[in-house]
Amino acid sequence: MQRAIGDMSLLQKIDADARGYWKLFSKGIITSKFWNSVLAAERELSREIEALKLEALAIEPLQDPQGIVSEAMQLVVRYGDKIWEKFPEPPENPGGAAMAAAAKAVAAAGGLPRPGAPPGVPPFPPPGPPPPQQGGSTDAYKWRQDTEEVEVSVHVPGDAAKTDIKVHFQPKSLKVLHCGKTLVEGALAAPCCPEGCTWTLSKGALIVTLEKANPKPWPGLFAQAKT
Repeated sequence: MQRAIGDMSLLQKIDADARGYWKLFSKGIITSKFWNSVLAAERELSREIEALKLEALAIEPLQDPQGIVSEAMQLVVRYGDKIWEKFPEPPENPGGAAMAAAAKAVAAAGGLPRPGAPPGVPPFPPPGPPPPQQGGSTDAYKWRQDTEEVEVSVHVPGDAAKTDIKVHFQPKSLKVLHCGKTLVEGALAAPCCPEGCTWTLSKGALIVTLEKANPKPWPGLFAQAKT
């Protein structure tokens, strides 16, 4: 759990930094080499999270490894900068007493049941509305948000040209095409301001920036069941 918390804490920081760096890169303030280093850090963290899931699956083969990632993110969102006051960082040997103390603290917070607890003990967090998604991904795109904007990174061929791309912004919908083929299309989960929306083509990625009509968090990129 401590490893998962560390990964999710780092993920939040990288996501926040990447949004700022992207704005600087799009204005030519930072170099492509620097921006590529930011993307490399994101890829490295993605590999670490996948390794974490594999380890969790090896320990608990009957449990969904995504569960520990979701629980860790909820803890990070709940406690923010004070997360390590409640769940101290692990020592060099994370399998010792510190891990037991962390598990005890999670259980005391009303979260994961203690080993041997009877079935039916609710997981963290207690019953209630889930927090809004901060982002997500599919095979076609990744997305993330802040209070003002939603950023969508759409996968395109590395040799794609700007003339091949068409992006249609509507207050309640988005459509992205490459050479006449629809890559992304759907009704947005919340309204945007088309006049404030932009897109930029980077190698292998089309970055679409949607200006929110209001600063409320979006529950997802698209309405209904899409992420």
